[in-house]
Amino acid sequence: MSVLAVKFIGSDVWHDHLYDSGLYFEPQQTRAVDFLTARKLLVHSDLFTEGSLKDVLPDDDTAALSAQAQAQQKAKDDVLDETFDVFNSVAQMDKDALAGFAKQHFSVDLNKREKVDALRDKVRGLIDQFGLA
Repeated sequence: MSVLAVKFIGSDVWHDHLYDSGLYFEPQQTRAVDFLTARKLLVHSDLFTEGSLKDVLPDDDTAALSAQAQAQQKAKDDVLDETFDVFNSVAQMDKDALAGFAKQHFSVDLNKREKVDALRDKVRGLIDQFGLA
């Protein structure tokens, strides 16, 4: 993986909340950042400039911070994937299955006299409101 040196030229500590890289910069700090993240950061010319790799500190923790941020993002994505899988399952259920699912997971009795689409919407709403156990 290719890296670029990115130098922070701001005056205060900067934490990345925009690109989910998990990085933070101290004033005048230079980090060796992977190419894709560096390209995104360098768009903000008021905060960053391309630096020199020789200015990167030997105890640079950029790789560890990036790995930690990627692991956290993967965990969030896994939870989202699981939720969407359940939504897809709910979309295939009939009235009896929807009523059983709502009773088992949320202790809610659904009125089976309603239309299937209305029951699906209620179950999706329960999943959104309470999550999956």
